[in-house]
Amino acid sequence: MNSPSEAPEPTDHAGAQSDGGERRDIATPPSDWSRRYRLAWVAAGLLLVVSFAWIRYSVGGPRTSQVFQDVVVAAGAVAAALAVTYLVRQLTGQTRRGWQFLAVGFWLEALGEVTWLAYSVLAADVPFPGLADVFYLPGYVFLAAGFVVLAVDPRDTRPRVRFTLDGLVIATALLTLGWHFSLEPLIAASPLTALATWLSVAYPVLDIVVASIGLVVAMNARGRRRLSLLLVAGGVFAWAVGDVAFVALEFGDGYAADELGLFWLLGDLAVMLGALHPDASAPPTVCDARHFKFHELAVPYVPFLATMGVVSYLGFTNSLDRGDVLFGALVVVFVVARQMYISRDAARLGDELDASERSLARRNEELLLVNRIVRHDIRNDMAVANGWAGELREHVDEAGEPMLERVLRTTQHTIDLTETLRDFVEALEPGTEADLEPTSLSEHLRETIESCRETYPHAAFEVGEIPDVRVEANALLGTVFRNLLNNAVQHNDTDEPRVDVSAQTTDGSVRVRIADNGPGLPEERREAVFGRAERGLNSAGSGVGLYLVDTLVRQYGGDVWVEDAEPQGTVFVVELNRVD
Repeated sequence: MNSPSEAPEPTDHAGAQSDGGERRDIATPPSDWSRRYRLAWVAAGLLLVVSFAWIRYSVGGPRTSQVFQDVVVAAGAVAAALAVTYLVRQLTGQTRRGWQFLAVGFWLEALGEVTWLAYSVLAADVPFPGLADVFYLPGYVFLAAGFVVLAVDPRDTRPRVRFTLDGLVIATALLTLGWHFSLEPLIAASPLTALATWLSVAYPVLDIVVASIGLVVAMNARGRRRLSLLLVAGGVFAWAVGDVAFVALEFGDGYAADELGLFWLLGDLAVMLGALHPDASAPPTVCDARHFKFHELAVPYVPFLATMGVVSYLGFTNSLDRGDVLFGALVVVFVVARQMYISRDAARLGDELDASERSLARRNEELLLVNRIVRHDIRNDMAVANGWAGELREHVDEAGEPMLERVLRTTQHTIDLTETLRDFVEALEPGTEADLEPTSLSEHLRETIESCRETYPHAAFEVGEIPDVRVEANALLGTVFRNLLNNAVQHNDTDEPRVDVSAQTTDGSVRVRIADNGPGLPEERREAVFGRAERGLNSAGSGVGLYLVDTLVRQYGGDVWVEDAEPQGTVFVVELNRVD
């Protein structure tokens, strides 16, 4: 821009998740989009090179060069605003609201540039302060608001406060250095009125504040959209350089076309490329972690420590002025406020953790009580009922045989469920995950198969070669195979259920295959049957049995998956680590 102008802020992602959890996945860009995006980079680079050469060598004379610079800067601002507006149309929820604020700021910036261009073309002198500043200054408010609205972090109840404080720490640290080495000397030499002088200085100051907040939002963004935000934040920092150059020219011989003014164009192009980035409209990555990454907490301290080092040196050399002291004090104030906020949030998280631990302890006691009731009372009663039902075989006529078989299957299924529940509770007990030992594969597998043969006499169990190897597991290994074998029979709708069991060793592991001749399992259901979609009993899986299988196998460091059987049916493959 041609006056201390502000730059459009970055646009980030499209399919976003708002604070309210709203999320929308945006359609995948066309296959040639990445090529088009690379062409946009090439075009932007060529425009910068041509513009630099034109201004550097004053093609057509000073007046023509000045108008040319005003034209390309205004065109860049309009292009950035259009790109962000295009991105906004793809968004929804809070993300859309954030980018709408940014779009308004970009369009105010573009209107300021166009106004400046009109003055430059129609009149020799552009008034400063003037009408263009009426558009520039409000734009900063919308840009800052847009970044703050986009500040969402599931680990933090008030992420906007933390992001804003982080941005202010970075901004005041940079402004402390900028004040001493550039702004203060320029102000001291200013021939302009007080209003024009301070208005000129306000632009780079506001650039740095808004860009710093944008940088913090970008650094804390998870997923592919981070690069898009970084491009826009970098663009705003580029505008700060252009505004400092404008101040230097205004306080010198007057504003004229200069190569440093092309930093405004560079910033506009960075914003445009950030908004058009193929991943700018990608949904934000949901963060389930309860800890922060190092750079998310340490980034604000880098400029802070650098600033404190410089201020300390100036203090020892008696070179400090009132501006240095003021900005240095502001840095310390924002750092202290940031630490107070983090301490408050840490205390909140500690209280939540204590409450969760108390609730978990109560749930564990209740679970153990339920487990005792199921394992002793219900299981024993069902075993008695199953035994007496078996004794009725000789006293039931042919018409009642199907009903008796149904009773036997139902009672046996209930007994199996009680055993599964027992194993499930044991698998989730603390320390079970690390309690692994060399375990005989063939012993556990063959014993489980024999038990299933007795439970399901109507099913055929064919056993292939079972290598005599040991695997990393524990006493619950038989539970894995029992649940898979039960599942192969219970979900088999054929008249003669058949289950084929085999195992094969590989380098460092062994794979057990349990195949049935049932109806098969659609590919889109093969992850859901293990409860992996939601990692719990509320998932769309087939029940607690397969969820327990997946839990145990993963504790063993192995894997389990589903394949198609030939000519029909399903194959469950369990891969376990061998112990030499």
